[in-house]
Amino acid sequence: MATAQKDMEEAEIVTVSFAQLNQPGVDLIAAIEQAFGPEGLGIIRVSGVPQLKHFRQRLLPLANQFAMLPEEVKRRYEDPVSLYNLGCSHG
Repeated sequence: MATAQKDMEEAEIVTVSFAQLNQPGVDLIAAIEQAFGPEGLGIIRVSGVPQLKHFRQRLLPLANQFAMLPEEVKRRYEDPVSLYNLGCSHG
């Protein structure tokens, strides 16, 4: 097995709590660097989100509605400068 692939299999998903995200002064730099740094997987899991199931059920149908909008409307939400890290992308 290639070393890079093995390293990715051993990497862990970084988790921060919803409470941490909403608490002023909490330093999350280390968690962000761990998640998005050279050894990271590129994702952060947020735990303890209040009413997650409710909001997820409301959001998923909206994603389909957005996907069905005309291309010129969706383009307003694209952000190519950020390499589509913000806004809308189809990837």
